[in-house]
Amino acid sequence: ALAAGLAAGLGLGAARSRGRTSRVPRLEADRSHGGVELQEVLGSESTKQLARYKEEVKKLQSQVFKMDMKLQHAKDAQEASETKLKVAHQEKFKLEMKLAAAHTSPAPAAAPQPAPAPAAEPQ
Repeated sequence: ALAAGLAAGLGLGAARSRGRTSRVPRLEADRSHGGVELQEVLGSESTKQLARYKEEVKKLQSQVFKMDMKLQHAKDAQEASETKLKVAHQEKFKLEMKLAAAHTSPAPAAAPQPAPAPAAEPQ
């Protein structure tokens, strides 16, 4: 499609349908009318235009490549974040399970409580 667009932009499609390879007039047919100069001018303009198109294509390909790299980097970062999030959820779940177990199990026996001091005897 890109080649077809370039060919259409240069007018090469119509010239090919007439059996020519470019829109530059045939040298033999136009010698008597200054065709050599015309061909050189048209040829150099077409060459310049084709060079500009090729340069633009290279620039766009470079931009697409750079964007692909940015997207891949973002995707990798997103996957890393998702992994960190999963690990954090798992750790939270483990802590919640420990907390629930602590609430349901009897309290461990602490150091023996001292017996209450005997009340002072009334006098």
